[in-house]
Amino acid sequence: MSDTLLSYAISANQSPIQVSPQTGDPSIVTLMIVVSNSTHQLIDCQSISFDFLEGTNAKDFFPDSTGIGTAAPKGWNLTQSGSLFTATPATSEAGQIGSIGLTFVLSNIQVNEQVGTTDITITEVTTDNTGTLDYLLAKFPVEFTVGQLKANPISVNQGDSTTLSWNCSPGATYALQYLDVNEQVTITETTDGNLLPAVGSYTVENLQANPTIFYLIVTLTVAGQNQPLVFDNWFPVAVAIPNVQINSFTASTQTVDYPGDSVTFTWDVTAATQVQLNGANVEGNSATVPVNQTGIFVLQALGQGGPVTWSILVTVSPVKINSFTPTPSTVYGNNNNVPVTLAWDVQYASQLLLDNDIVTGQSVSVPVNQTSSFTLEATGYNGPVYAETGVTVAPVNVAISVVDNNISSGAANIISVSFNANPGAYTTLTFITFVLFGSTKPLFLSFSQQATTDSFGAIQLSQSLGQIPFLRILFVQVTLNGFPSGAIVTTYYPTS
Repeated sequence: MSDTLLSYAISANQSPIQVSPQTGDPSIVTLMIVVSNSTHQLIDCQSISFDFLEGTNAKDFFPDSTGIGTAAPKGWNLTQSGSLFTATPATSEAGQIGSIGLTFVLSNIQVNEQVGTTDITITEVTTDNTGTLDYLLAKFPVEFTVGQLKANPISVNQGDSTTLSWNCSPGATYALQYLDVNEQVTITETTDGNLLPAVGSYTVENLQANPTIFYLIVTLTVAGQNQPLVFDNWFPVAVAIPNVQINSFTASTQTVDYPGDSVTFTWDVTAATQVQLNGANVEGNSATVPVNQTGIFVLQALGQGGPVTWSILVTVSPVKINSFTPTPSTVYGNNNNVPVTLAWDVQYASQLLLDNDIVTGQSVSVPVNQTSSFTLEATGYNGPVYAETGVTVAPVNVAISVVDNNISSGAANIISVSFNANPGAYTTLTFITFVLFGSTKPLFLSFSQQATTDSFGAIQLSQSLGQIPFLRILFVQVTLNGFPSGAIVTTYYPTS
């Protein structure tokens, strides 16, 4: 045997069932047996039997099965064989039990005189299963009554309270039981710590579930019996539950600079049984989470009329290189270790590499000996990204000019020297040597001037040569010193 596929509930026209007195009129009971299907699938039922215990003992229900009336729903037959009652469908279609279920009635049952608990064995035969169920009915003493459980008010708004009241016979213990949104709640004591009385009331706060069904559990201990008598009375309270609503959902920022930066989400939600942020349950009205990539954060509120959602897009800023430039971009003279400043403007980078070496800040100075290229790598979200720049090395060219090649005695000669290097970068000294020819022999004159200009070199020298007749220039030689690669020498020869 296995469990039954259908569900069964038995109620009586007495609350609770009372045994018959030893004298006077017997206790006559009508039982209503409700059969239901909660599987959401049709169950092909071939028969259902209800087997009662017949006799005069505490474990028996009635002393005599004679005269018990039966009633079956349309399409079913209910037959009796002593204390066994068997229900069978008249047609195969009637045996297909769905959500409507069945109700069988047994009437004119005379309860025996012994207080106790009796066992009804229910046997269910379907095409796929034969199952049994033991159903217990309690027989209370004569004149033991359990009045109706009441609630005031019977309809409340979610979060409000109701006051339960009852009027029962003394001698038993009483408990209230109901199911809230989280777990089953059982109340056995009043607010002052005493046990619930036979006649009393109790206020239940903060009702959340609709409906909230309250049960009054009555337990009576009977001397000489191992099993107490148990009976419950119930009453439903309607709880008006408003639709769940998200009033607001905001983020402390919708753009973060780096992956892993935290964003605080704040919300205002009403009538929610549960709130989730990106599928994870959250409490309160805010949560701080790290954001590792651009994505949508979804707040979902569960409850009546829900779920409802609200989404916020949070963007992680992609790493980018706005500029990468050298200063200067051209230097003069190979192997001169010219200092060049490489500067960059980079956003949202977690690390910078210059030609695979880690760098920080916004610039770095590097020596340049030859035409070179540089690569900047920025690591970050949607990275890495790269930028390249270069520095060109050009030769140092010196230009010499003479204002007047023929110099008469006492006259002045002007020599101009220019070069396309930045002497300030080399602390260069410029030496100019004149070789002049007089009447009988060459005359060597040498002058020097330190080049202090920060732009391209341009030096002019004016020299009075004295009273030398027929003086003329044979050549002019210019020497640029201070370059690590060595001095640069240029000679000028007049054309006439």
